[in-house]
Amino acid sequence: MDHSQMPSMQRLQSSGEEFDAIFLAEMIEHHQGALEMSKQYLPEGKRAPLREAAERIIADQRREITQMTAWNTAWTGKAPDPELRQLMKADMASMQSAFTRECRTDCDRAFLIHMKMHHQMAVDMAKLAQERAGRPELKKLATGITASQTEEMEQFEMWLKKWYPDAAGSAAIGP
Repeated sequence: MDHSQMPSMQRLQSSGEEFDAIFLAEMIEHHQGALEMSKQYLPEGKRAPLREAAERIIADQRREITQMTAWNTAWTGKAPDPELRQLMKADMASMQSAFTRECRTDCDRAFLIHMKMHHQMAVDMAKLAQERAGRPELKKLATGITASQTEEMEQFEMWLKKWYPDAAGSAAIGP
C-alpha cells in the first residue's frame, strides 16, 4: 500500500522546522493504533507465535510512546499536538475497521495482514525521520523503528506464506 498520499504522510513530507514535533505526535498516535489492534487481537488469536508477537508489539510500542511523549514535552514544553494525533487516527480508521471486520472470520490472518500494513506505514514515516529529523535521538529512534518493524513484517510475511498461501504478499483482504 502506498502511504505517501495519506494526509499524515503529506504533513510530514511538507513540514519544515516543526518536523520533529509533527513526527512525534503522529508516531505516538500511530503506535497507539498498533496497541489497540494488538489488544483487540489477543483474546481472539489462536496461534501462539503470533500472540507472542502481539504481546511484544504492545511492550515495545508502549515503551516508545513513553519515550516520545517525554521528548515532546521536554522539547516543546507541552503534550503532543492533539489535533495532529486526531488526524493520524483518522488516517488509520479504515485499516482499523477492515481489521475489526476481518477478525470476525480469521483474526490470525487479519492481524498478520493489517499489522504488516500498519508497520509499513510506520517504516515509511521513520525513513522520512531518518532523513529530516533535527534531533539525533529522534533519528536513532527512527532507525530502530525501521529495523524492528521491517523484521516483524518479514516474519509476518513468512507466516502468511506458511499458514495462508493465498494471502502472502497481499496488502489487504476483502473488499
